[in-house]
Amino acid sequence: MTRVRKIFVGGCATTAIRRGFTIIELMVVIAIIGILLSLLLPAVQVARESARVVNCRNNLRQLSVACLAFEATHLHIPPGHLGPPHNRAVTATRDQDQWTGHLGFLLPQLEMAGIYQAIPPVWWDVSIRVGPHWYDDMLMRDQIGQITASVFHCPSDKDQTAEDLIIGIQYPMTSFGGAVSARSFTNYLGSSGMYAEFEGVNAGCFGQRSTVQLRDIVDGLSNTLLFGEVTGASEFDSPSIVTAKHSVMCGAVHLEHFVRQQQVSNLGPTYATMFRSNHPGFVNFAFVDGAVIPISESIDLQLLRSLGTKAGGEIAQRPF
Repeated sequence: MTRVRKIFVGGCATTAIRRGFTIIELMVVIAIIGILLSLLLPAVQVARESARVVNCRNNLRQLSVACLAFEATHLHIPPGHLGPPHNRAVTATRDQDQWTGHLGFLLPQLEMAGIYQAIPPVWWDVSIRVGPHWYDDMLMRDQIGQITASVFHCPSDKDQTAEDLIIGIQYPMTSFGGAVSARSFTNYLGSSGMYAEFEGVNAGCFGQRSTVQLRDIVDGLSNTLLFGEVTGASEFDSPSIVTAKHSVMCGAVHLEHFVRQQQVSNLGPTYATMFRSNHPGFVNFAFVDGAVIPISESIDLQLLRSLGTKAGGEIAQRPF
């Protein structure tokens, strides 16, 4: 606002101009700025989340490429984990199993061959059984604790630290602490199909001591799930594991848990082992052919079941 005022200097009239804003004008300007900021900030958040989603999908794509490179070298993809025989009634010898998980086998393909080679070969041998479990071996835990690569971490994961790691996919859950070990967590794990049997027509790409070849995936590489997102524990879980994450050495995850997520939100420790993400309304999944697709949390369960099998014979196409 401009104000004009006449003043007299030496008997002569002079015009003085005084510039400024009234309180009302100032308040209007502040209100307009506030409205613009309220419109801008959500857009900035959306843009940042979009960038995080792209980064997350790139991580899954790298894991898929590493898995295919492993298959090209060893003629099969990594086993889901080195657990006991399929017959779960046989529990007396469970302590003889290594329990090393599928992502650990991919370390050489992910430019971490030094860590892989520092671990004794018996921990990677599918044909033998040797105890104790890898997470009961302090030297082994220290080696695994060096795995802090960003390829295992989704940038949308709000809690990038962990007091404990979950060791419990496809076998009884165990959590252990330790600053060294708790760094080696992952937001991605393989899919073992819909049911806990890990065998037959409902089986996925990863199972107990499995040696799946690409030719075994007769449902098609573009229609079979390979990896998906996991977050670990949450506010719904047991307080004792509320800050726990999935270890890089975990086994694969059942799609059945993703199904339960649509039905029940509070399953205690089971909820911590589900495919889920911090992205709004969807979970990123990688298929065997390397494509990464967001799958809605409300996906048709029959379609999800079909995508999880490697040789179920279903006629299903992945959602785009």
